[in-house]
Amino acid sequence: MAFSNGPARNPLRTREDMRLALRELLAPLRPHYSEGGARVHLGEGAHGAGYPAGVAELEGFSRALWGLVPLLAGGGEDPLLPVVLRGMANGSDPGHPEYWGKAGDYDQRLVEMAAFGYALALAPEKLWTPLAAEEKRRLAEWLGQIGERSLHDCNWLFFRVLAGWAFAGSACLTTRTGCSGTLTASKRSRWAAAGTPTARAGTATITRRSRCIFSGCCTRS
Repeated sequence: MAFSNGPARNPLRTREDMRLALRELLAPLRPHYSEGGARVHLGEGAHGAGYPAGVAELEGFSRALWGLVPLLAGGGEDPLLPVVLRGMANGSDPGHPEYWGKAGDYDQRLVEMAAFGYALALAPEKLWTPLAAEEKRRLAEWLGQIGERSLHDCNWLFFRVLAGWAFAGSACLTTRTGCSGTLTASKRSRWAAAGTPTARAGTATITRRSRCIFSGCCTRS
């Protein structure tokens, strides 16, 4: 498929339009994936985050999943898939230099775990089945941390629910994430009605764009 001259010229009307838009958004990231595939390094200080660079590079990896996963689940393909599989295996391996690390209470890593649960629930044949048994075990253990850590009482609670999708969708994942009680708590949380400071600062806009990509890739045109 030929690429257009950028998303600005894409009418975003059909499923193929949405797939093309996603590929054009992901393509600039490809040169920035680390050798082991587990991190996206955009340059010193480029992430602008208030947490360590290694965590920001995990964020770069995980955020691409929000677009890539519905593309794969909807029958599409992308050259990033083998890189992402390698990254999932290496990033969850404590013995690998690109290990994402242990999560503490209120840790940004816990936020990023939501994308992995979403990925393994929607496209397990692409992102779970190809992994070796030991790789699956390590990934499950890394994700399982979200059930053992404290989360901020805001939209973070729903990230545990999303991460729990992975455990609900595969018999191989047996670690408990505690998502049942968290779902109840998240329904009570004020963020559902008022939004969090980060949402008011622009995250809500990103979420709307992700919904558009999701609908375009997974819905029949």
